[in-house]
Amino acid sequence: MYPTQLHSYLLWRSTVPPDPQSLAQRRYTAIASLFPAVMAGIFVFGWWAGVVILAATLSSLATDIVTHKYIYKDSPGTSDGTWFLTGLLLALMMPPNVPLWVPILGGIVAVFVGKHYLSVDGTPLLQPAALGLFALHVVGILAMIFMSYNPMNPSERWPVLSRGIETSAESVREGRFIGEFFGGDVRNSISRQEYREHLNKSSDAPPPAVHGPRPLELVAKDPSRPLSEYTKGKEDRYEWLDLLLGYVPGPIASSGLALAFGILLLVFARAHTWVIPFFAIVTMAGAMWAFAAMFGTSRFHPANIPIHLLTGSTILGIFYFAADPTVAPRSFLGKVYAGIAFGLIEVFFRAFFLTEGIVLTIVIVQGLSFVIDQYLAPPVEDRAPSTASLTPSSLGRL
Repeated sequence: MYPTQLHSYLLWRSTVPPDPQSLAQRRYTAIASLFPAVMAGIFVFGWWAGVVILAATLSSLATDIVTHKYIYKDSPGTSDGTWFLTGLLLALMMPPNVPLWVPILGGIVAVFVGKHYLSVDGTPLLQPAALGLFALHVVGILAMIFMSYNPMNPSERWPVLSRGIETSAESVREGRFIGEFFGGDVRNSISRQEYREHLNKSSDAPPPAVHGPRPLELVAKDPSRPLSEYTKGKEDRYEWLDLLLGYVPGPIASSGLALAFGILLLVFARAHTWVIPFFAIVTMAGAMWAFAAMFGTSRFHPANIPIHLLTGSTILGIFYFAADPTVAPRSFLGKVYAGIAFGLIEVFFRAFFLTEGIVLTIVIVQGLSFVIDQYLAPPVEDRAPSTASLTPSSLGRL
């Protein structure tokens, strides 16, 4: 029996594998797999990044407890781990210098709306973290209009601890990182040029952090040249080792190496499917190569494709959001379609409109699961009609 309406579709998803218990187990595996990225984020961006992560998770937990106890009592409680995974994903996708109200608001919106309000029998319409990030970006756009500052996209002022402007390998050999794990306050930052001028002119300790554009913003600003050529001789230059370790301006989850360790656990434990990430990455790379072949380097330079693919937010978006089994299509072919759709939509956004459109792409692709499961690639196996029924609260919520 295949669903024909959105309500019955979500009810149907709640009654077929993976079941709620299996999803909870996979969710806790995903949580464990994020800890390398969490530790790397605190290491690179200092103690305030840890505060942001803690605020997002505690806000998600508090919202889950209050909502389940007093409002939607038939919804799953905190034992399913949604609050924990949601808080981590929210925080890791944020700039490391966001005000404290941002992760708190994100956790409230994500859990209340994503997990409880827009769900049927514990099955969400959209992943809560994706919905929370989307809401925060909308708030950020409004803040940019009225206050000329977007906390979710600080543009040229993405901070990183000042130790990151040195060659990472040299700094590691000096052994200074062990005693500076939590670093300084990343909110107190200056430009790299100002930092070097301060070192040359003053004996006082410089501010603990420097700010600048993300590598992705540099290649989007001038896509016709490789990043190494564009930054040659400039203050804002990034080595490949820095990009791998995450010593660059960006979201808290900027370390590709730390994310790779977590993804190995995620994939080999079969917590998330490999199909969607594989086809998303192949499609993005292929579409960028096609743009370069047909239109020259006016949109994408072949040498910059790894920058687009290995950005922390891109990796998180593909492996932890798009491939989430709670919202991903159920059939193999459906997952293939979702991966291809993700790659094409994201490349389209980056080519014509946005530096990156990860959050918007995630929401669109997750919304397409309904169409894919119902019309394009429904699961092959036939199932007996479910005896489950919609609860009054779930009907009223969606």
